This record gives sequence, C-alpha cells and structure tokens, in this order.
Amino acid sequence: MAIFIGSTAMGISLNEESYTRYQLTHEGKAFEHIGYGYLGKYLEKVTHSKHKALLFSTACTSSVNALAYASKMIEHGVISKALVLGIELFNQTTYNGFSSLMLLSKSTIYRPFDEKSDGIILGEGCSALILENQPKHTDDFYYKSSKNICDIYSETTSDPSGEPIFETMDGALKAAHLHLHDINLIKAHATGSENNNTSEANALHLLFEKYQTHAPVTALKPFIGHTLGASGCNEIALMLLCAKEGFLPHTLGFETGTPKTSFTPMREPFTCKDKPLSILFNFVAFGGNTTSLILARD
Repeated sequence: MAIFIGSTAMGISLNEESYTRYQLTHEGKAFEHIGYGYLGKYLEKVTHSKHKALLFSTACTSSVNALAYASKMIEHGVISKALVLGIELFNQTTYNGFSSLMLLSKSTIYRPFDEKSDGIILGEGCSALILENQPKHTDDFYYKSSKNICDIYSETTSDPSGEPIFETMDGALKAAHLHLHDINLIKAHATGSENNNTSEANALHLLFEKYQTHAPVTALKPFIGHTLGASGCNEIALMLLCAKEGFLPHTLGFETGTPKTSFTPMREPFTCKDKPLSILFNFVAFGGNTTSLILARD
C-alpha cells in the first residue's frame, strides 16, 4: 500500500512544542525534526509499506492533490492500493499568519457566500482514505477525474474574476466526459473570506452560464472549520460518510446571499439513499493552486 500525505503545516505543531520545552528547560533539542520526511517514514514503518511516502504541501489543496495523484497512479496501474492522509493540527504560526492577514472571523459564525460573512474559522483534523483498484461494496465511490490549475494572480488571493477556478471545474467535467447536468452536487471550497467568496461565486456563475443549468452547491467548512491542507481528505471523507448515511448536507450558517451571488447554496439537506451520485469537489489554495475532483457511485 502506497502512502500519500497532504498537509499545510505538517509537523510545525511538534516543532513549536519542542521549542517551547527547550526554552523553558534548556534540555533536549530546540527542534526535534528538520523537514517532514519523518512523518512518511513513521507511516512506512507502521504499515510495512514497501513504497516511499509522498508528501504534498500545496496549501489548502494539499490532501486533495495527494488523493488525485494516488488515484491516477492506480488508474495507470502503477500501484494497486493507496493510503491517503490529510493532517492539520493547530499551531500558533499558522494562526498568527491568518490573524496578520485579517482573515479570521470576529463573529465566530461561518457564513460562506452570505452577506454577513466576515471571514475564516480555522479547524484542525486528520483523516485517512483507502483507495483500491477494485470496489468492495456496491455503494463505494470511485474516482472519475480531476483538474489542477495554478492561478498566478497573487500569492495570497485568487483572481476575483473567477476564471481560473471556473477553468478547473470545467476541466474536471471535460476529463470525466460529463455535462454539468450529470453533477448532483458541487462541494464549494467556501472559506468565507471576501476574496474566496467573490472569486468562487464568479467561477460558479461562469460554470452555470456555460452549461445553461445549475447544480446544487454546498459547503462543509461551517461544520468542521477550515482545515487547510487537510480539507481535501477531511471534507471528502465527511461528504462520503453523509452519502452512505443517505443524505447530503446543506450549507450551515447561510441566510442571505450577496447581490453579486447568482446562486443560493443548499439551505436544507436532501436525501440520496441508494441513488447514483456524482459530486464535484472544489478546493482553492493560497499561492493560486486550484483543484477540482469528481467522485461518483453507481
């Protein structure tokens, strides 16, 4: 079983702990680890994997890129099984970074695409997904396609026109040979920041305009917070678990859309038990890395 790890902060929290301990006691080392290869080596040992672990750190698209890469390796017969992990633990460095950019919500209510949206609420979490070249259960989801684009508009913001995000979603649809009316749900990245609200809303408008149809849109960050590089695995695991339980979740916290938003996110969950499903997952990262991935079940 090959190992793929996606994270923004990797082991920064461990380094902060060891540095604080060293400052207080002057014992041991200021930093226990340099680099993050030890995370992969630990998992190689625990799982007895013959493969070298691959680490992905592309900000908020880290673990979805890990998942997409693993899926393509299975698709091309390079590997038969993969363990994909999303890891994001609280650390002061990341928190201070978001604070300095004034992106954190003061109301502490997550409201993506809402007129009262006032920023991001950070979360932490770890998740693990197993990918195989053969299904085991009738309700298993399978990888249809993915598309990754690097938007060079800015180091910290997306192109407000939404065009790169639109091209990513459209590229995933083309790679899967699907029309938008084949998609049952779009899971938006929906961080709640002003830039992401604007750029992703514009991208969805362009998508709906091109295909002359709408698809339901939802967001999961109001339930678990923005788990940065782990959000790919975390949100996919959460969505697939909900689907297996027979429903797809609504956008918690949404009340009133902005005048510039041409769609209304799902306000109520809808049932989907034993139904075929195709879900488009969207993720947008600092540095301009954007990934869309489509998963489906028969």
